[in-house]
Amino acid sequence: MIKGCILPWIHMFGNLHGDYKLCCHTDNFKETQPDGSFIGANYGNAQQNPLSVWHNSGYNKVRKDFLNDVIPPQCEHVCYQIERNGQSSHRTRVNTKYEHLAWIQNKTSPDGEVKHPPIYLDFRFGNTCNFRCRMCGPEISTSWFKEKHLAAFTSKEQKRPGVDPWTHNEDFWKDMKKIVKYIQVIYFAGGEPFVQDGHYKMLKFLLDNGNTNVELQYNSNLSYRKYKDYDLLDIWGKFKTVNLWPSAEGYKEQCEYSRKGFSWDTFEENVKVFREKIVCVSVTSSIYSIGSGPEFFKWLKKQGLTFHITNLISPEFMSTKVLPSQAKQWVAAKYKTFLSNARHYMGPNELGTIFDSLRHMNARDDSHLLPQLKSFNDKLDASRNEDFTQVFPEYAEWYQKI
Repeated sequence: MIKGCILPWIHMFGNLHGDYKLCCHTDNFKETQPDGSFIGANYGNAQQNPLSVWHNSGYNKVRKDFLNDVIPPQCEHVCYQIERNGQSSHRTRVNTKYEHLAWIQNKTSPDGEVKHPPIYLDFRFGNTCNFRCRMCGPEISTSWFKEKHLAAFTSKEQKRPGVDPWTHNEDFWKDMKKIVKYIQVIYFAGGEPFVQDGHYKMLKFLLDNGNTNVELQYNSNLSYRKYKDYDLLDIWGKFKTVNLWPSAEGYKEQCEYSRKGFSWDTFEENVKVFREKIVCVSVTSSIYSIGSGPEFFKWLKKQGLTFHITNLISPEFMSTKVLPSQAKQWVAAKYKTFLSNARHYMGPNELGTIFDSLRHMNARDDSHLLPQLKSFNDKLDASRNEDFTQVFPEYAEWYQKI
């Protein structure tokens, strides 16, 4: 039986800024210090090669903590709290998938050291992305710099350049050479991996070093089939397994509004092209997507696809918690009607994730943040020649009064 979480024994995550964290779910964790400052739970950075980080005191401590039933604070925040609410967490999902590797924990030395290298990698090859999703910003997508103005953001964010700490990091690739034969799973996310040179460099690296017995996992906006001289289906045909988790939410024009650059027609076409490789569609529940969720879910089920909902936490003014009471009542009534007809073709996990999104919406009244939402939308609407109330007419009455 796995103690705590299996990931510190098998998995390495490096974010788009070059920081090593326990996993992508802990990436935004910050802990308040006695002096009021914040510190992130980092385990090293791109200046250090992966194997030295894998064996450092930070990784060793977290392994010892889990073996001694001590929960790291970042894990408490992103997994254990979710589990106490009766929901599946990233920890429970990976522990189930890698339960057969529980024996590895028994090989841990008293100081937390492990002798084997990581087998499951997640390195973010920068923030290059072809979308400008309202939920993101310049920090996660270089395409934001195509805006006519960036008045919606702070001066610090406006000056942030494109980043990629891994693709041209020679020490990183030297260490990859040492462990390439052990790699079993690689997860690619963004930015947008389909348009990132580092992603294709990693695939070529695996091919050149003779390891195609790898599971390639992707979180992608699914907007490309070919990029530069690369044909994804051709490359993927050389590997053992390719699993896709496309990201989309909201139906048609409402998704196009929240994910600038998204084309419903392109998404629909590429879903058909990549259908056999799609495991699950990742849906973010936000003020932009929850209203048309039923239409989107019905469309997904007609394609034979399943979905999983994640509740948007930040920016807080985009969370479904900011909806005024009359809007929440409208959403609840719409979902009640939808579920009365859809229960027979929804799986238990899908129903559970829908109910969780509704509980999240009603957990707190954050409508005092609505002026922030309107200010943000107004600035981007002016830049993009868009209009929130035209795309979301069901919200127009109360929104125009903010």
